[in-house]
Amino acid sequence: MRIVKEHVIDTALSLLDSAGIEGLTLRKLATALGIQVPSLYWHYKNKESLFEDVADALLRNVALQVTDAPWNVKLLGIAKEIRLALLSRRDAARFLSVTCPVSDNVLRVSSMMIECLTGAGLDDRTAQRGAFTIMHYVLGFTVEEQTLSGRRNDQLKMDELKDLFETYPMGRSLFMDIAEGSPDERFEFGVELTLEGLRRHVEQVKGRPSNRP
Repeated sequence: MRIVKEHVIDTALSLLDSAGIEGLTLRKLATALGIQVPSLYWHYKNKESLFEDVADALLRNVALQVTDAPWNVKLLGIAKEIRLALLSRRDAARFLSVTCPVSDNVLRVSSMMIECLTGAGLDDRTAQRGAFTIMHYVLGFTVEEQTLSGRRNDQLKMDELKDLFETYPMGRSLFMDIAEGSPDERFEFGVELTLEGLRRHVEQVKGRPSNRP
C-alpha cells in the first residue's frame, strides 16, 4: 500500500488526539495507516524526523494572515493563535516542546515574530530573544493549561489542602485563580507583561524614555 506523506502526518495528529503523547508510537501509527512500521521509512529516515513533521504541522495554520497593526498588537495576536492551535490538539504543547523541530512553520512563525520587533526598531539579537521569550511563555503556559484540563475536580483534593491553605493564604489565592479563574485573562496578562518590557526597549532605542514608573 502506497502512503502519502500528508496522510501520515494527519493520521499521527488524529492519534495524538485520541491516545495522547504517550500513545503516539510508530507501531500504533503504522496500525492506524494499515501498513507495517518499515513502510514509514519510505518517507522518513527515523522516528525523530517523522515526529518533527508532526510537530511542525501543529503550527501550519498559525499567522497565515496578519493584519496591518502596531507591532505589539501583531505579537499578541500571533501568541494567541499559537496557544489556540496547540489547545486544539491533545498534548500538543508538550509534544511541540519535547520535539523542538527546526522546520518550515516553526521558522515561519518565529520569523514573523522577530520581524515585528525589528520593524519596531530593535536590533536583531534583542528581537530574536524577545520572540524566543514570548514563544517559551506560550509553550509553558499551554503545557500547564493542558495538563490541568486533564485532571478531574475531585483530584484537586480541596479538603486535604485546607491546612496548607490556612498556612499560606496567598498560595490559596493563587491556587483558586488557577482552578477557577479565566485562563484567557492569565495568558494575555503574561504576554502583555512581556510586551511591556519589549516596549521599553523600543522606546530606549528611539530615544524616548518611558514616562511610566
